[in-house]
Amino acid sequence: MRIIIIGLGNPILTDDSVGIQVARQLHAHYIDMEMIKVQELYSGGIRILDTLTGYDKAFIIDAIQTKEKIPGRIHHLTPDDVEETWNMVSVHDMNLKTALALGDLLDLPLPSQIEIYGIEGADLESFGESVTEEVAQAIPKVVNEITAKIEKWLECGQSVGV
Repeated sequence: MRIIIIGLGNPILTDDSVGIQVARQLHAHYIDMEMIKVQELYSGGIRILDTLTGYDKAFIIDAIQTKEKIPGRIHHLTPDDVEETWNMVSVHDMNLKTALALGDLLDLPLPSQIEIYGIEGADLESFGESVTEEVAQAIPKVVNEITAKIEKWLECGQSVGV
């Protein structure tokens, strides 16, 4: 089994960097595991297809804003839950669900399981390399959840290899 962990965001936009910060912590944990790759991406949409191709399972971590606006809240989502994207301003781009449909149409070997962690941001527009306090508290929770899921797969005998 091959696993990809993708942290999405902008590393210099306060809470928008949360996906990247989670990815960096997970990268440090899995640096020696060849079949678990951690990747930082600065945009999603169609550009995420190359990164997902060839993996069996995927985790995507990104900052989100919902109507509830509860900073630091962790949302567990699927690709079907994600209809809109913050940065989709070009008609040449698409949301994750549409990108995955295109990948299926092109017969790309995409993950059979994609889990999305959306962390509610308080400030997604200010320049800064640190997240707000509420969002910072969510980072170790997401890191621990993802690590626990991977460890469980390993314990259940699902090989992490080619």
